[in-house]
Amino acid sequence: MSIAETALDVYESDVAHRATPVPTGSRVAVGLSIVVPWDEYSFPPRPVASSPDPTREAFCGKPWIASAPDPTQPRSGVFTWNKPIEVTVRTGAPIELDVFVGDRLLTTCRSWTYAEFACAFDIGPNNWAASAGLTPGVGVQVTVTVVPRHATDPWAMYLMGSAPPSR
Repeated sequence: MSIAETALDVYESDVAHRATPVPTGSRVAVGLSIVVPWDEYSFPPRPVASSPDPTREAFCGKPWIASAPDPTQPRSGVFTWNKPIEVTVRTGAPIELDVFVGDRLLTTCRSWTYAEFACAFDIGPNNWAASAGLTPGVGVQVTVTVVPRHATDPWAMYLMGSAPPSR
């Protein structure tokens, strides 16, 4: 078996079934990435058409946590630790935000583009949160603090609804 005959399906939970035959005549593309410090990355020019104000109430509803007039300032909100909820971040500019539950880092939201939707993540009781040491009791209100590392434009976080099962 060579790499030309087999691909790995990383979404397959059964390790014995991850190797997937590649049909004859198929092409497989491989992408590699390296970590580049934010200040050394060559961002493309800002598009002429600007994104809508991400803090404006839209189909996502009212923002849960939104940037201050200065988007680099930390902002906080309260979350009741019940069921896992998906959080979506809207911005329209490259951004890097650290998201803390109490004093523990939950995740870092990064977007290197001018897309309106920067990232999404789950918050609440699940295996992923527990592995990060986040184990508040169900029903406990926790403070979520967003600390921008890099932000030039307004940003907003929206609670979207039930999150998919733990990964």
